[in-house]
Amino acid sequence: MEDSAHIVWREADAPAPAPAGLDPLVVAQLRQLDPDGSRGMLARLFEVYLQVHDRELLRWPAALATGDVPTLIAVVHKLKGSASSIGGRAFPALCQDIERALRLRPEGLSEPVVQRQLDRFMALQAEFRAVVVAASRLPEGLR
Repeated sequence: MEDSAHIVWREADAPAPAPAGLDPLVVAQLRQLDPDGSRGMLARLFEVYLQVHDRELLRWPAALATGDVPTLIAVVHKLKGSASSIGGRAFPALCQDIERALRLRPEGLSEPVVQRQLDRFMALQAEFRAVVVAASRLPEGLR
């Protein structure tokens, strides 16, 4: 019988959820913070997300190269929370899967299934970042 940590990684290796995107309901709720758009609140929230995203991602390569699991967990945790707060869907879910798996089985970092999941993380974070950049450039009424 397999241990639960191995099962977590296998589940995390399942096909990726829907493409990166923003939940329109969450974006609508955020828009209510500045209904007429006069303060540019939504664009500023997107910009703050991008700053957090870029800062956290700078920590990723060294942590991955050295097997620094606590830093990897911290990065995915921070990205999960910040992406969720602006309406992220697939990317925060993937971050949650990776965070859970790393906490349950940190020694599994070099396994092929983990490497595939981390590759998926890098691809999906780039896709989600592009969605946020595009959304931050839309006129307020079109977001």
